[in-house]
Amino acid sequence: MDPQNLAVLASLVVLSGLTFLLGAEMWIRYRSRGETPYLYWFLGLLLTGFTLAEEAGVYGGVVTAPILATYFFLVALLVGLLSLGSARMALGSRWFQIYRAYVAGIGLLIAAIAFAIPVPVSVVVGGVIRGSPGLDLILASSLLTFPAAVLMAVTSLVGAWRTHRWNLALIFAGIVVISGAGSLYIVSFPVTLYYAEFLGVVLLFFGFLRIPAPASEPTGTRSVAGSS
Repeated sequence: MDPQNLAVLASLVVLSGLTFLLGAEMWIRYRSRGETPYLYWFLGLLLTGFTLAEEAGVYGGVVTAPILATYFFLVALLVGLLSLGSARMALGSRWFQIYRAYVAGIGLLIAAIAFAIPVPVSVVVGGVIRGSPGLDLILASSLLTFPAAVLMAVTSLVGAWRTHRWNLALIFAGIVVISGAGSLYIVSFPVTLYYAEFLGVVLLFFGFLRIPAPASEPTGTRSVAGSS
């Protein structure tokens, strides 16, 4: 493996490890405070670190259909999990339960499609997962990732505007960076994509870090803007 490829592989390993550390901070906050938004953010960051580790393995030449199926399933699910943290803060109890059931249901649908229909290894080009996994999987993933991204973006922007807590704008910025990271597949130096992914995670982390989550289940409609 030439020096450039080794640099990409090393960067992926480092980025994966740092993402796990960010997730660990969310777990510590959940354990010390018992506030469920931190649990969802921990799970989302945990899966993000795992998918980065998978990308490292694929870049290193470990390419199998199960690994690719797991990857496409998790990259969709992690967005849903991150959004559940925002939903827990922004929605009333009934709407949160409905949304959580939606995330779980669509997550199961994505898993069924990803593992029932083999993902072709041809999606890996030059060590980077850049091809299409199939229309069915793309559509199912969109049913989860699109509303999840919209929910996080809207709640963070509304909260930032109403309360002047500009850490909420970091969440919005993180969503934009992660959502747009896929366009960097066309860059000849693939590590650029992974830096963008990690930058998005860091922005989300610092946005989440300063949100004062509620200590009990909401009993009515509550927005991030109204939390204190």
